[in-house]
Amino acid sequence: MAVPERDAKANLAQALHLLAGSTYTEKLHKEGNRIDQWLKNGDSNQAIIEELSLTGLSRFPTKEEVAGFDQLIRKSADRRKAIEDLMWGLINTEEFIYNH
Repeated sequence: MAVPERDAKANLAQALHLLAGSTYTEKLHKEGNRIDQWLKNGDSNQAIIEELSLTGLSRFPTKEEVAGFDQLIRKSADRRKAIEDLMWGLINTEEFIYNH
């Protein structure tokens, strides 16, 4: 039996885990967190994107950011996962790191 070839290339998930570890992962998946509240309230993608930007970057998102992030969320088969990914991305931006 042949052993399948292993892809040893680093990926985004590995890099984010190294930067933030399980602390953020646990909070992103915790029941009753902001993501749960947004989904239960039926908040729009734009409202979620604006709140993430205001909370994480202390500014409103640009029109381009809203359009791009909205498209990413809509294309995803799992809306919650897409929002979690967006949060991860914002937490790991230089803008967030230097402001917080």
